[in-house]
Amino acid sequence: MKKNYLTLIYIILVSTLLAIQFPNLKEHDLKEQFRPKIEFNKNLSNFALDKTIDEMEYIVGPGDQFNFTMVSTSKVVTLSLQISPTGKIQIPAIGSIHIDGLILKKAIKKIIDYCIQQYPDAKININLEKVRQIKVNIIGAIDLKISQLTLTSTQRLSDVYEIVNSKINEKNYNQSELKLEDEITEIKTLSTRNITLIRGNKYENIDLEQYFILGDINSNPYLLQNDIIKFSFKDKTIGIYGGIMNDGDFEFIEGDNLHNIIELAGGFSSDSDGSYIEITRYKNNQEAFKIILDSENNHKSFFINEFDHILIRKVQNYKQQELITIEGEIKYPGVYSISDGLHSIGSLIDRCGGVTDIGDSNSIIINNILIEETEDSELRRILQIPVENRNNSENSYIKARNGITKGLIRSSNKKFTNSIYDFIISPGDHIVIPKKIDYVEIIGAIKHPGRYPYIIKFDPLDYIKLSGGLTKNSTRKKYIIKYSTGQKLPFSNDLKIESGDIIFIAEKLDYNSWDRFKEWMAIISQISTTIIVIQNILGN
Repeated sequence: MKKNYLTLIYIILVSTLLAIQFPNLKEHDLKEQFRPKIEFNKNLSNFALDKTIDEMEYIVGPGDQFNFTMVSTSKVVTLSLQISPTGKIQIPAIGSIHIDGLILKKAIKKIIDYCIQQYPDAKININLEKVRQIKVNIIGAIDLKISQLTLTSTQRLSDVYEIVNSKINEKNYNQSELKLEDEITEIKTLSTRNITLIRGNKYENIDLEQYFILGDINSNPYLLQNDIIKFSFKDKTIGIYGGIMNDGDFEFIEGDNLHNIIELAGGFSSDSDGSYIEITRYKNNQEAFKIILDSENNHKSFFINEFDHILIRKVQNYKQQELITIEGEIKYPGVYSISDGLHSIGSLIDRCGGVTDIGDSNSIIINNILIEETEDSELRRILQIPVENRNNSENSYIKARNGITKGLIRSSNKKFTNSIYDFIISPGDHIVIPKKIDYVEIIGAIKHPGRYPYIIKFDPLDYIKLSGGLTKNSTRKKYIIKYSTGQKLPFSNDLKIESGDIIFIAEKLDYNSWDRFKEWMAIISQISTTIIVIQNILGN
């Protein structure tokens, strides 16, 4: 009995103390707030931020959610507080606090001040843990069925532009799919420079290109509840070309000056002559005149008009390197710049350390990429002629052109190679010194066809003898294909053999005796028929 009285007295004392410290707390509040451990809100929202929220800039409003912690001498209270649609937060035992429209820092201070008034000894920590959703209004003659967009309060104008622009692009694509092939589809592009932000009674013109290109964050404001954004399509343009990083047509807005347009185009290129700028301007619908600016000092004060054409002069051949490439069996291969000290192929090879020990000093291959890429107008003319109408000279030209790459010259002849060394080098030359491989090929009607070592004293018949001689089915047709030129020359024992040459002995082709008999019979029949026709003519 005595124990029951003691328990009852203990409960009454604890209840009295709690009632004195937190007089307005109900039983439900006690259960929710006073727990033996700290409770954290696990339902934090995940959202993308372009930067940490600035307490001096962010304006709180309905839907923003705070993490509230108050530590007293006996308990720790952790709550998630959300601003109500009326702009207030409700804290048990504290009351209702109106914070809508305040910057974040002032809102937090106001909450802390209210709590300290009632509980001076409490330590309070408040953090914004979830940002609210807002609705903004979209207007403008852009022919989209969008009146409102739901965003978060940390999104900027550029986010809305991306959403609306994607809708415009989708619509343009769908319209192009429905058009017939011969119909012209007008592609409409959303303006980035002519956007109006309406906030209450305030109208602000926004140029997003200042943000997209120049990184001006002030040209990309955060959005607030009930903001109105007016979009339009691109209409007016100007053109800027020449010594500029990104030439082309740019959207024009009233008040543009030359300095701003140059910045939007990426600035002057390294080869520009900014002291001379030519501007072509219309004085009426058809007539134009030129304006020459010869000083960089007045670019900010020179205002641009719609449809101006701006030409920034370039410095001709500005620090232009004329390059040649040399590789293969050379001591120091690489890409070299043509300078005053380099005039001939030979001087380049000397500068590169000369030919290596395994290089073929009698051979050289030079191709010029710039020449190779130029069109052969004569070949183009001939190819447009039907095959049956081409004359022998035209067919010969096609054969000759197919036999060598345009811009290429090669030699494996010591005398000719030495003469090439005196050639003047040209920009775009690609020089190769091949590896030295001394061989001669003998193929065709030969007993032992194949590759044989090059022997400087040997003539063609010596090589035929070295390869075992001719076979029984060899013909009199013999050729020598020169490695240095690719030419097919008639066989002559007086012709000097060079390394890489090919000696070709044609052989009699196998044939079917019955087919050959039928061919002869057909020929005899034709001859007989011709004789009979002639006799009949003479008899008459």
